[in-house]
Amino acid sequence: MYSACTYDVSVFNITDQWCSLFTKEDFYNFEYYSDLSNYYVKGYGIPLSYQIGCSLIQEFVDIFDSVINGSQLIQKAKFRFAHAETLLPFLSLLGLFRDPEPLRHDSDPNFINNRLWKTSVIASYASNIKLILYSCPDRYRVKAVHNEVEYLIPGCDDLYCTYSVFKSTMAPVLALNFDRLCNIN
Repeated sequence: MYSACTYDVSVFNITDQWCSLFTKEDFYNFEYYSDLSNYYVKGYGIPLSYQIGCSLIQEFVDIFDSVINGSQLIQKAKFRFAHAETLLPFLSLLGLFRDPEPLRHDSDPNFINNRLWKTSVIASYASNIKLILYSCPDRYRVKAVHNEVEYLIPGCDDLYCTYSVFKSTMAPVLALNFDRLCNIN
């Protein structure tokens, strides 16, 4: 019934049919249940769940490196389109929307109400993430933009993170190997 309600709202903007069967508290519970599921299947809950997205970060770094060293002069942008199953691990690898403690079924209500990991916000329809490389007079810088909002990349001291700091912050991610993570020979 909840799925029918979400479909009615997202496609038809109808709230007085299936959705009328639920209370406001029901919706909060459904949202948190969904967040718990996504947290453990696509996010911070189980490291392998998001580490398998390592090749996406590695690809961005490879492109940025080629621009910086001058071997890439033509490409101005690289676009990738994906669903939440790719976006959430990518956001996790960047360290965005990480709560100070893991999401749990028995988390404190105050924590639940103020959590950062809300998939209805961070991975809603048409969500997007951009890593933008800037060539500044003093050095190259990287900025993260998620759903048209700038975010400070954890480990950086400025929204326009120096590329060397960004790359250093991403070192654990860059050390990951997708084939080894997935036991592919």
